[in-house]
Amino acid sequence: MEALRLQAQIAQAGAPSTTTTSNVTTLAVVPKDKIKLNQVVNQTNEKEVDILEASRLAVIYEIYRTRMGLYPSPEEECSAEQLTAFDAIVQSKSNVYVDFAVWTPFALRTLKATKLTGLRIGPDSTLIPVEVKGPEDFVSWSKCYALFRTAVIMFEVMSPAAADNYKRKIARYVEEVRRSMLGNCLPSRSTDSTRTS
Repeated sequence: MEALRLQAQIAQAGAPSTTTTSNVTTLAVVPKDKIKLNQVVNQTNEKEVDILEASRLAVIYEIYRTRMGLYPSPEEECSAEQLTAFDAIVQSKSNVYVDFAVWTPFALRTLKATKLTGLRIGPDSTLIPVEVKGPEDFVSWSKCYALFRTAVIMFEVMSPAAADNYKRKIARYVEEVRRSMLGNCLPSRSTDSTRTS
């Protein structure tokens, strides 16, 4: 659906305009919007890339619809900026990785969310201040992962089944940790029975 909205916006903006003065025709080229990868996909990646064309986004959405039978729900829908950044990661042929501190649902709305200030080492070994906010719990992680799942399906990096299996695996780990932590905090049955006597 986002792709269709983007196509409509592009169509309204129109093709580059031309101006004719005497015998010279001038082509006015509209500069492409850019996105910084460190704001969308990976805080340590300083690269800046052109936003994907609406026609490319439409193809990506169509791949998802073909593989899944429908378009992603609003909660699972990646922004054009996120898809652009993900495309850059896939095209780089490096490990497919997104940082859930910046890869969030409704990213444009949450970009200004309260953040934790920290430092990271820059390319020249200087400390660079950064603002970081990662998912605080499994529910928040799951919302970020839903976007990642959408992207890996759209770009055919992973099958839907493999993406779902990975989430289930993480859910099992979270449950194991929760049980082990609660198990140490809860009173045992023998303690309870001695209190009631």
